[in-house]
Amino acid sequence: MNDEELNLELHTNTMLNPDFGMNDGGFIMHVKDYQSAIEEQ
Repeated sequence: MNDEELNLELHTNTMLNPDFGMNDGGFIMHVKDYQSAIEEQ
């Protein structure tokens, strides 16, 4: 999943559930960090 898809999913979920963005913001950052770790290897 690229950043554009990730942002779209986050936006969609936030529109459906306003609390989603705050609750899962840390998870989204974790996913980005995980992707970065894979790319560095």
